[in-house]
Order: sequence, then C-alpha cells, then structure tokens
Amino acid sequence: MIKWRNVVPLLFLLYQAVAVGVVFLNGDLAEWALAPMAGYGVAVGGVSLWLAFRRQSAVLMPSLVTVIASTHYSYGLGAAVGLVRGVARRPRACAAAASPAF
Repeated sequence: MIKWRNVVPLLFLLYQAVAVGVVFLNGDLAEWALAPMAGYGVAVGGVSLWLAFRRQSAVLMPSLVTVIASTHYSYGLGAAVGLVRGVARRPRACAAAASPAF
C-alpha cells in the first residue's frame, strides 16, 4: 500500500527538477518556481535551530541542516530509483503468452 509519507519526498524531488528546468527555460518564472524551495530551506533552518537550542548546543545547527536536507533528498531519490527498478522488473505477460510452449 502506498502512503503519502512515501510519495511526498519523491514528488518534491520531481518538482525541484521541473522547477530548475522552468528557470532555465523562462527566467521570468524563477521567483514562482523557486518559492517552495525557499520555503523548504526556511523550514529546515527553523527546525534545525529549534533542535539545536533544545539540546543547548547552537554548534549543532549547521550539521542538522545538512542531515535533515540530505535525509529528505536521499529518501526521494531512493523512491525514484525504486520506482524505476520496479517498472523495469515488471514481467511482460503479453510476450510470454504470445510464444508457444512447445
């Protein structure tokens, strides 16, 4: 069963790829295309700051930003690779049924 928490990182990764393409094709749309990425950066920074001060160690913040972002990107990339591999491994029922068994 597919759950939203598994699909969201993949969709966000795909969105970012499309947004970068849109920026290269039409620079006038850059602000709109990149706004969600800026929001994501602010959210990750805020959560990292909150976690660092919760542990009473502001030195952790840069590491937390890196760890949180790399976790999200790797989760989305892993979902994309799994999707491609799943489609590639799908058996071809039509080809098997078309060839005679004798």
